[in-house]
Amino acid sequence: MAKKTKKKVKKLTKAVEELQERNEELMEALEEQKQEIRNIKAALESQPEAAEEPEEEEPEATEAAERRAGELDVDLSEVEGTGAEGRILVKDVEDAAESED
Repeated sequence: MAKKTKKKVKKLTKAVEELQERNEELMEALEEQKQEIRNIKAALESQPEAAEEPEEEEPEATEAAERRAGELDVDLSEVEGTGAEGRILVKDVEDAAESED
């Protein structure tokens, strides 16, 4: 019985050693990845931030309002919409045209 126990202990000891070796390999790989992340972070922090130009949003307008603005030569970017969610309506375009006169 003692021989079987010794074999089992030897087998378990070998398995533990293999696991320890694998753990060390994984820890080394993890440290390499951490260093790579630090390098990338440093590189990103050293780059000047690109100045973002604000995008000029064209106001939402109904198709009819767009046509009417063309007819009356009204710049839609100068018109404040009174429709749902600030949408420009024909009435807004006509009011803007009248106020320009």
